[in-house]
Amino acid sequence: MPGLADLDSLLAEVSKAGLAVKLQVNGTRPPVPAGVDLSAYRIIQEALTNVVKHAGPARAQVVVGYGDQDVTVEVTDDGQGAVTAAGDGRVGTGHGLIGMRERVQAFGGDLEVGPRPGGGFRVAARLQDQPTITCWNWSATVARPQRRQSSGPRARRRNRTSGSRMGGSFMRRPPG
Repeated sequence: MPGLADLDSLLAEVSKAGLAVKLQVNGTRPPVPAGVDLSAYRIIQEALTNVVKHAGPARAQVVVGYGDQDVTVEVTDDGQGAVTAAGDGRVGTGHGLIGMRERVQAFGGDLEVGPRPGGGFRVAARLQDQPTITCWNWSATVARPQRRQSSGPRARRRNRTSGSRMGGSFMRRPPG
């Protein structure tokens, strides 16, 4: 599982794609929970992927900061910036940025994304060392994938004897 200790190899891969990247680390790396470590790495990975895809010719900088109870990451570039979706002026509507938001929320942090004054783009995230506990509503109905109905004697026999979950137990329909 990759983490912040693997940033050098990530930056080497991004450099092969033609992006010049500088890394700056602030603070001394304490023991970081595995989930925070992976999430910070993935946020940096996605931000750099976006720079390669959308910024055009650019340079990027990655800053990682270690605090007493949090980890911060910031990726900035000097490229042409993000292209807005559907011409409506919104920035940050892609799946990658949604994934970043979800990772940050899981650790009670903050995420800022957007164009920089004077050009380029900025992604900044703060992840707390302790995850946020989310209460799930288990009473919600969950759709289960259904087996495709097919024809033929074997399929009719299978369809007739397939069960369903009802009342918390597995019940089989009688053949017939």
